[in-house]
Amino acid sequence: MKSSTTQKDLSLVVSIAFNAAFAYELLFKSILERKVKGHNLDNLFKMLEPTTQTEIKMLVEKEMIRKNINYSDSDFSSILFKNRNTFLQWRYFYEGNTPKLNFQFLLSLMNSLFNVAKRNLKN
Repeated sequence: MKSSTTQKDLSLVVSIAFNAAFAYELLFKSILERKVKGHNLDNLFKMLEPTTQTEIKMLVEKEMIRKNINYSDSDFSSILFKNRNTFLQWRYFYEGNTPKLNFQFLLSLMNSLFNVAKRNLKN
């Protein structure tokens, strides 16, 4: 019974990681407002306007601090870089080469990207 529950929990984590990574990619691309290919989150972030990059970093930092997570603005680039290929890596989870994820950071990033994208749609 326990192994069945563990298997279901693992399937849920894989689904969350994979679908969230795809959502980040789409949110980045919607903010960019031009056709861009690729899945690398770090590269997509670097394509944004500097003011948008700063806004996203500040929103992520605010949310991470609100959640009482030890985080500073200097962590953003290194964490994003480590998680840059989440979509590709978790898409092939069954091959066994999935790295650790910083779920709190990625959830904060998703909320920040969503808020920026939503604001851009209103303008």
